[in-house]
Amino acid sequence: MEIEIKSYLSSVGTTGSVAGAIVLAAFAYLLQSILFRGHDLSHIPLAGEELGSRRRRLKEMSYNSKAMFREAYLKNKSIWRVQTLDGDHVQIPPKFLDDIKSRKDDEVNNLAALDILVQKKYTHLDSTSEMMNHLVKSDLTTSLNRINPRLGVAAEEAVRTEMPTCDEWTALNVNDILVRIIAIVSGYIFLGPDLCRNEEYISLSTGYTVDAFTCVFILAALPSWLRHVAKWAIPHYYRIGAYRRRARKFLRPIIQERRIAMSKPNYVAPDDLLQWTINKANKWPEIKSDDDIAQMQLRLSLAAIHTTSTTTTALFYDLVTIPGLIHALRAEIEDVMAKYDGLLSNKALYDMKLLDSVMKESQRMNPLGITAFSRMTMKGITLPDGTYVPPHTYMEAPIEAIHRDPNIYENADVFDPYRFYNMRQKEEDAGKHQFVTLGTDVLSFGIGRHACPGRFFAANEIKLIVINILRQFDVEQKEKGPRYANIAYTINNSADPSRELMFKRVKA
Repeated sequence: MEIEIKSYLSSVGTTGSVAGAIVLAAFAYLLQSILFRGHDLSHIPLAGEELGSRRRRLKEMSYNSKAMFREAYLKNKSIWRVQTLDGDHVQIPPKFLDDIKSRKDDEVNNLAALDILVQKKYTHLDSTSEMMNHLVKSDLTTSLNRINPRLGVAAEEAVRTEMPTCDEWTALNVNDILVRIIAIVSGYIFLGPDLCRNEEYISLSTGYTVDAFTCVFILAALPSWLRHVAKWAIPHYYRIGAYRRRARKFLRPIIQERRIAMSKPNYVAPDDLLQWTINKANKWPEIKSDDDIAQMQLRLSLAAIHTTSTTTTALFYDLVTIPGLIHALRAEIEDVMAKYDGLLSNKALYDMKLLDSVMKESQRMNPLGITAFSRMTMKGITLPDGTYVPPHTYMEAPIEAIHRDPNIYENADVFDPYRFYNMRQKEEDAGKHQFVTLGTDVLSFGIGRHACPGRFFAANEIKLIVINILRQFDVEQKEKGPRYANIAYTINNSADPSRELMFKRVKA
């Protein structure tokens, strides 16, 4: 990857201008490092110290991070650190997570860490905001009972129109199809049924997400001193701005049309997230114009589409490698739907406990990153064991290693579709161990007050899409053998979006 990026950068721009800018950036970085040295972390154990040099540790971090993290996690009882291109990242073991989550934002801050994660200094990406979190928590999540029937209709229609007929076994790139389906289903609630199938909306919501994450990925693979210069050579960086301009052009007249209609008597406003945003816009300083509302829609797409599509792709890769699992899920789906007269209500989805267990197990085995729960210390803090963490230290939880901890999970490296299903069989645990449940043992959604607010919507959306696909199609892995490997690079851990699965329509 490092070689590919260097080759890519060298092919863009004139040699003199790029070389001069690089020298200038390197000098600025050197001056900064001399004048503003970071706080001393030498008292915190360093993963890969035996490798002897920072260069070797960074190489290990790039290409063998899972093994590196698992070894350090099992070896260290307190916090430890890894070296990255953004400096040292301190890893938090499960026993300290409750302490960290309970601290105020002026001690440890999630947004400051998130800015680093999305390379905001260079990309200007805002992956979240106070108003967006409020809308998701106070409007979207609380409305699930009301909107779930519409979400079900959206999922059924999207699967019907986006999936080919597949009368015979047909190879399909499942990730590409899921990205479109999820954009449409999400858009049904974000913008309404008329706009969710608009090709400009689909292009904006999916393209912005892909280009934003690609730009972040490339920049994160470069030394920090090079990023300010290198971003100008990355096409995805320019596309981010282009998507923002297109979103403003697309949504501005729609927002204005709604504002005019709101002034008329007996107007029935749409029940979607765009309307909820318009209704509350004057209460939030971050919304200064209708263009900011358009930007909010892109921000929602960035938060929702990539994570949901990648999670669902990984789920399908798991389903096809467990003999008999699809048939067991299909049987549960039909039994529960018969119980609720064919209605996929919130309660019906709750009763599909095997489906929920499989989703949670897939998430446990395939977290979207090997770390999560990112925090930046805003002041020095002392942990319960007396370890001091200086201010401006990036902290995170090594969730992939935690998810594979044999002291937490029996046969932790084995995919067990019934793992969480069995945990819920005790009456006192029936409401625990769900896909959306938070805890220090499965951390993909985080924990505490800054946990992912959209997890309830995402859970229902994934279930409804999977239900509609499994009721209509048999699915197999194209190449026989083990499950398709994830793409792992540094802290990234994603289902391979290029792989194909085989689909065949179930005969009635």
